[in-house]
Amino acid sequence: MFLNKRKQLLVLSGLTLVLVSCNSGSNTTIVVPPAPPAVNISNLQTYTGLFSYTPSQASASANQFAFKLSESTNLAAIQVIFYEQDNCSSVIQEVSSNSTTGITLQAGSYATNASANYALCSNFAIPGYAGCSGLFQAQQDNKMKSLRYIFYYSNGSAGNASFSQCLTNPAIGAENIYNYSANSACQQNSSTCGYSQSYVYNLPASAYQHRIFVSAVDFTGNLGGFNGANEKCNTDQNKPTLPANIQYRALLNGNAATVLNINYYSALNDSFVAQATGPNLVGGSGLSAAIFDTNARVWTGADTNKDCSNWVDDSSIAGSYGIANESTGSYYGGFLQFCSSRAKLYCVAQ
Repeated sequence: MFLNKRKQLLVLSGLTLVLVSCNSGSNTTIVVPPAPPAVNISNLQTYTGLFSYTPSQASASANQFAFKLSESTNLAAIQVIFYEQDNCSSVIQEVSSNSTTGITLQAGSYATNASANYALCSNFAIPGYAGCSGLFQAQQDNKMKSLRYIFYYSNGSAGNASFSQCLTNPAIGAENIYNYSANSACQQNSSTCGYSQSYVYNLPASAYQHRIFVSAVDFTGNLGGFNGANEKCNTDQNKPTLPANIQYRALLNGNAATVLNINYYSALNDSFVAQATGPNLVGGSGLSAAIFDTNARVWTGADTNKDCSNWVDDSSIAGSYGIANESTGSYYGGFLQFCSSRAKLYCVAQ
C-alpha cells in the first residue's frame, strides 16, 4: 500500500488556491494574498491628486474636509496631525506629503474623498495600532480623538505655515476617519470612508504671521469656558484686522491655541516670539521676545487646577496668570490671584 499525493495549483480571480488531497481524504487551504498597499502619499503630487477638485469654490462634500483657494497657491507640503485629545492637543502622529520642488494648486475647492482618506489612514502607525483598522481601534480605546491639516508654502519658512481648524465634533467628543455608516474601519475601494461631519477651511494664498495680541479688556476668571474666552478674543478691539477672516484662540492651558513647530509673532511689533513646542506655545520656557510692552496680568491657567473651575468661576478660588511684558517663563505662569480679580488674555491667530 502506498500513498498517492497530488498537488494542484489553481488561480481563480486573482486568488491563489492550494489544493492538497490524498486517498484518505482531502484538505483545502485557501491562501489569500494581502490587499495591495495604499497609495504612497509621502509624495505631495500623488496625495493632492487624490482630492476631488472643482474650479469653483463649491461647498464641501458631505462628511469630508475641504480647503478652498481664492487664487493659485504654491505648496511644499501638506501634513496631517493626529491628536490624543478632542481639542487638537497631545500629538500622537504626523503624516506628511512633501515635494522637493513644490506644486501649484489652482483656485477652487479641494475635498477629501474615500480614496484620499483610505490612503491617509493606511499611514497611521502608533505603538499597538496600525493602518485604518488601527486608527479606528485607537479612537475606540481613547488614544486618538482629533486631527488637523497643516499647509506649508513653497519658498517660505516652514514655521509660517497655515493650519486648518481643529477637526473635532463636539456631538461625539472626537473626530476620525472611518466608515461611519457601518461603524467600522475604512476599507479599500469603499465609498463610505469619511468624517462624522463636513469641514471647510479657507486656505490663504500665501503664508501669514501667526500673531499673538493681548486683549484690551480685563476679565474676571469667569470667561465662559474656553469658548467664551475665544469669543472674547475675536471681539476684542486689539484684534488685528489683517489678514482678514483670521480667527483667534485664547492661550489658556488646555485650549490648544498653538500648533507644534509653527512660528508666532507679537502683534505689537511683529517681532518673533517663539516656535511652538506644543499647544501652550512653549509652556513655562522663555520666549525670544516679550509678547507685549506693558506689565499686565494675563490669565493662563498654567498651574495645575488653577483655572477658575475651567474658567467659569469668579469667586475667591485661585487662578493662574502670567506677565505680558516678560520674555522668561513668567510670561506664562508662576503667579496666582483670586478668580474675582481681573486679568487680560493672550489671543493667538489660528
